[in-house]
This record gives sequence, C-alpha cells and structure tokens, in this order.
Amino acid sequence: MRSGNRKEKVGRQRMENRRNLENEERVNEDWGTDSKARWIGGAKCEGNQVPVFKREFRIEKGCRGGRIAVTGVGHFELHLDGEKVDDRVLEPAWTNYDKSVDYSVYRIESLKPGLHSLTMWLGNGMYHVKGLGRHAKFERSFGEIGFLLEARWEYENGMTESLVSDTAWRTRPGPIVFSSVYGGEDYDDRVMEEDWELAGTEPDGRWEPANVLSGNRESAAPAGRLVRKTNPPLCITERLAGVRLAGRDIIYDIGRNISGWFEIRFRGSAGKVLKVTPYEMADENGELSQKFTGFPHYYLFYCRDGRPCCWQPKFTYYGFHLLKLEWLEEDLETPAAEPLCIESVTGLMIGVKTKRAGGFRCSLKLWNQIHTLITNAMECNMKSVFTDCPHREKLGWLEQVHLVGPGLLYNYELAGMYRKVLEDMAEAQTPEGLVPDIAPEYHNFDLEQIHEGFRDSPEWGSACIIAPWYLYDQYGDITFLENNYEMMRRYLGYLQTRISCGLLHHGLGDWCDYGVNPPYAQNTPVPLTASAIYLYDLQLMERIAEILRKPEDCALYRQRRQQTEKAFQREFYDNQTKRYGTGSQTANAMALFLGLVPEEDYCLVRDSLIRDIVLRGYGTTSGDVGFPFVLRALEKTGCHDIVTRMLLQTEAPGYGYQILHGATTLCEEWNGNDPEHPSSSQNHFMLGAAEEWFYQVLAGFRRFHGTEERQPQRIVLKPYFPEELDWLTAWHTFPEGRVTIHWKRQHWGIGLKIILPGNAFGKVILPGEEIALHGGENRIRLNGSL
Repeated sequence: MRSGNRKEKVGRQRMENRRNLENEERVNEDWGTDSKARWIGGAKCEGNQVPVFKREFRIEKGCRGGRIAVTGVGHFELHLDGEKVDDRVLEPAWTNYDKSVDYSVYRIESLKPGLHSLTMWLGNGMYHVKGLGRHAKFERSFGEIGFLLEARWEYENGMTESLVSDTAWRTRPGPIVFSSVYGGEDYDDRVMEEDWELAGTEPDGRWEPANVLSGNRESAAPAGRLVRKTNPPLCITERLAGVRLAGRDIIYDIGRNISGWFEIRFRGSAGKVLKVTPYEMADENGELSQKFTGFPHYYLFYCRDGRPCCWQPKFTYYGFHLLKLEWLEEDLETPAAEPLCIESVTGLMIGVKTKRAGGFRCSLKLWNQIHTLITNAMECNMKSVFTDCPHREKLGWLEQVHLVGPGLLYNYELAGMYRKVLEDMAEAQTPEGLVPDIAPEYHNFDLEQIHEGFRDSPEWGSACIIAPWYLYDQYGDITFLENNYEMMRRYLGYLQTRISCGLLHHGLGDWCDYGVNPPYAQNTPVPLTASAIYLYDLQLMERIAEILRKPEDCALYRQRRQQTEKAFQREFYDNQTKRYGTGSQTANAMALFLGLVPEEDYCLVRDSLIRDIVLRGYGTTSGDVGFPFVLRALEKTGCHDIVTRMLLQTEAPGYGYQILHGATTLCEEWNGNDPEHPSSSQNHFMLGAAEEWFYQVLAGFRRFHGTEERQPQRIVLKPYFPEELDWLTAWHTFPEGRVTIHWKRQHWGIGLKIILPGNAFGKVILPGEEIALHGGENRIRLNGSL
C-alpha cells in the first residue's frame, strides 16, 4: 500500500512539475523574469461598490506601440485614453483563484507623443460573491479584488519603456456602486467627473494611492499561479434590436432568448433612476417571473442630469428574452412623473470568439429549428466554462461536457476551451481523487447536505475521462490523453473505493428524466447509470492505456471491466423479460451501447427499447444522462428510422414540443415551456444530444464511438437518407480540413456531392455498396429509391 501511494504521488508530482515548467516559460515570455509589477487593490468601498484606478504616462516621439500583459480579479476592463483596449468582455476566465489566475496580452498598435492615461475598472465576478439582498447562488470571497499589469512600449530606436501596477496608480470608489455576478449591476453617473479617464484632467479629493495586496487573506494577492489564456475570449457576438410590446408597462422583446446584457440609449433626468429587469418568460398567470432563473436580478442607472445616456453593464450577465424598464425617483419606490425618453433598446449576446467547426441544414423546417434551438443554448452557455444556465447558477456542471461533447465539437472549434476546462477539473480534484460535479468548484454542495450526488456523481466526474477521449477522436492530438492521464487514473482509483458488491450505488442518476416528479431520476435506478458510466470509463481507459503504452494499467482496467460487467449482468439483467433494470429506455440503451447484452438476446433487448419508444408516441423517458445513449444505441443497432420519428413528433416530451410552444433555446426539462405549467430554466443545452445525431448519422461524418483507430488523411462517411428528407447540406472540419456533403432527391434517385480536402482520400458507405473518395469534389449518382 505504501509503495503504491508513493508511486501515485511521484507520478502526480511529475505531471504537475511538467505543467508548471511549461507555463512558467510562457509567463516569463509575457511578463519578464524580473517584472516589478505588483498586485494592487483599490480604495475602500461600501457594500458591493467597486473601485476604479488611473495612471498617467508620457510617450516620446517614435513609439511603435507595445503590449500589455494584464489580469484582474474578479473581472477587469482596461481603458487607454478613455477607450477599451480590446473588444473582449468578462476578462479574465473563471478559475479557482487559489490555484490559477488567467491573464491576457493586449497589443497596442501605436501611440502619439504626449500624455496618456490608463484606467482600470474592476468587478467582483466569481472572486467576491455577496448577495446583499439580491440573488446569489452561494456566497464566497477569495479576498480583495485587484489587478496586475505590465505594459511595455517600443521605440523606433530600439529603446523600451515599461509601466507596471504599483502604488503610483491612483484609486477611488467608482461609479459601479453594486457589482454582483448573480444579482446585477448598478451605475451611478453622478460619482465621477465627465472626462475623468482622459489624461490631464484634475482629480477630485477622493483619489488616493493604490495599495499593494499583501497580508492576510482578506487583503492578500490571489494565491494562484499566472496562466496565459488558452480558452477563446468572450465578446459581443450579436446585437438584437428590442421591440416594445403593447401595454402600460415598458417591456421590450429582443426576439429570442440570449445570454448577455443590454444597451439602452435614453435621455437622463437629474434625480431619476432607470431600473432594468431581465426575464426569460412569463409564468402560468402571464406575469413576468424570475422564479426559475434566480431572483432578484436587476440593474439600476442613477442619472446625473438631462444628457443623452448610453448604458451597458460591464461585469455580469443574464439569460433573458424580455426586458422590463421602470423610470423611478431616487427612492426606487415612486414612479417618475415625467415620461422616459428612450431612443433604443438592444440585447447584446455574449459568446466565445471561436471558429465554427461545422454547419447543418436540411429540407425539414422542424429539424433546422431543433438544430438552432440546441446551438443557441450551447452558445448561451459557452462562457469561460460550459455553464449549466446563464442566470440561476452559472456553474461548470461537468456532465454536459461529455454527454453533449460530440455535438459541441461538431459545431465549434473548442480545443482551447476544453484544455482550460480539463485544467479546471485537475485543479478541483481532491487528494482522494474525486473530481467534483462542478469545476471550478466555487461551492462545495456537501455543505448544504441536500444530496451527495451534487458533489459526487460518477456521470459528472467521468467527464475527466470521456471528454479527453472525444477530444483525441476529434483532433487526433494525443496530448489530450497524456496531459490528463494522471487525473483520469486517480479518478478511477477513487471510484474503486466507492464500489460495493462490484458496482457503484451513488450519484444523481438520469437527471431530469421525463415523469411526474423531476428533476431527480425516476425511471432508472441510480446504481445502473452510475455503474454503466463506470464501465464506459473502464472501456475507454483500457484503450487509452494501450495507446499510451502502459501495459500494466491496460491489464488492470481490463480485469476491472470484466469484473464489473459480470456484476452488472448479475444485478440488472432480467433474462426472462429481456430487459435491464426497470426496462427503461435509459437502462436498455446504455447496456446496448456498451456492448453488455448477451449476443443471443441482443435483438430482444433492442426490440424492448424500440417498443417502449413507439408506445409513447415516439417520445423519450430519458433525461440528461440517458438520452445521448438512447440515440447512440439506436445508431449502433441501425434503427435510424426510430430516431427520425422521435425528432419529428411535437408532443411532450421532445424538441418539437418546445418549438411548438415558442422556445428559442433548449429548456432544462423536456416540457419546460409548457404554457400551463412552465418550469425550470429555458436555457440549458444538457438535453442537446440530437445535435450529435444530425452530424454523426444524418450527415454521416461518424467521428465518435468508433472501434478502430482512424487513419490520417482517410475519411469515411456513412450518410443516412430518411424518406422524409428531400435534401441535406452539412460540413465539418476534420484534422485534414473541411469536408462537405450535399445530397438531393431527384426523379431518378439521389444526387450526392462530397468534397474532401485535397490531401485526403476515403470512402462513402451507401446502402449496398462502398465508393472510394478522392481529394476534391466527388459526384455520385444513386439510382432508385432509398
């Protein structure tokens, strides 16, 4: 036992040393080995007010520009001469600030000779979370907010100058008088002089020297190491014009559910306050409600005078479709007598700045709507982590990272974001090996003593194994396996300690499955889903250990897999009724996909799954965990027609039902936007597994769940031609480049066009034949009906 523990500790330390060394080289490149920059904090503020900072400097002739390495916690926004230095928002990424702090590098193209000014805005973000009468999922503080900065200017003569964060900066309480990532943001336009950000303006008497963060935790610098940003930055990706709805209240509809903030242009009035409250939808009584999205969350703007105002928040966001505006006196209770003069209301969508990795369109309007429904929800929840929802929790729940991972990767270039999320998991892993359900683990749900599964559920923690495998499938980059192998191995070791009678018995199970009592699993035993995911982990780790040439580990995982398979069959398989567990869709599907069904009973178990789906009008009873496996099991068994009908029906539960009732982003529950009984969030992507089916089966790209290693430059497609479909166009980026497939029904059959990158070759598998493909355009004529 001792030698095993020592070996584990040495391996973990070796991997940590390697990561630290690689990161240190990047940090030294950006900050220099002798940087004088110090973490500095600001003026003392009351409540959730936050400070601002200013530093003037002089530039001589011949400046070619420079670069600024900077970070600030919780969030920062850096201005040069009163203008943002970049279009990024909500910098830096959310991390466990005791372990790591993300930083950015901005390039400054040129600077004119003369006096200039840098100003720094800070927000509390996830670093300092306090409700103070408004919504907060939890309350926690890492310490005093502050920032670290080093700017270097380059001259044509080869000379350089630097400017760093130190006590030469001045600070004072700023105009953001309430900053909460969960509760909203208030701005008081009366606090600062109009041109305070410009160089040469006279400071008022409230400015004071910034202080170096040191001492106890409340005033100490963040403990985490600096890490150069790897995930894509956040920015405003879309602007949606609001339309005022009829009625006495001032309510604007921005067209669809988004995740972000607003821009309002209006004319101010001295002593008046504009209050803005965002909403996803109305409740069963037709009243706007934040019941399921975290309340209260709102924004206040205190006017200075009658000047035109343009207002955007800076350091929080929300999921919303509607905005309610109220024009109030300063007491916030009395409606203002004079009318509110509004020029425009615009919804600003915040998303990651990344490339698309795929596209999908077809002749069925409903399927295009489902595709948009899911991708809208994905984009709303891709921030610096994959959040569950953009309002109530904003936490990085991990199950969706792998359960909907293929759908994410078919649509978006996410290698950098996944690297960051995997690092979050590694930092959250406990000494015992547990990877908790959320990462970064800002809140330990064990403390609430509600359900242990909210911290320790195998279907969630297993993202540390399954996600790297999907990334290896997607990018062919073995470092996804190498860099995370120690975390994977330790997590499997932890799960082994939870085994009883050969199986796991804990967790949340098939969360939000369809039934009368959501969200806890109703249809499938928790031990079945937990043990099935554990088996999937073992299957993958056996293959990963083989790829990484670790024969002892490979043999160990093979042995554990075989033992667990026997226990699973003994406990859950009824060889009389030919079904697993309760016979639920999730139970039978997971067994089919994982290859656990006895060969002689395979068709009977498959038929049991299909029969249950058909009897429910092609509806599903599966939830967050089970539904991806239902689609994968039907793919594996070739039952594409069953999925086709599931995705065409518009009765609950299903995507069509949500669209029929006006959803523009995927709901947390299958019937979450039932107009008579609306429930839960209207903006979750965890049930979005259909996206995988659209690309994997319908378009035929088949990137995931293969049993053979893919050969470089060899691309295999296997499209499906449902009779309900007249045409399809889809593309996806493989490691070799972009692959496009287009087909259309003609009076003589189907015309098929496939375009491969010039350096690639492969084949397309069609009903009854296989046809070789070459680089460039391939045209294929399929005669007859399919």
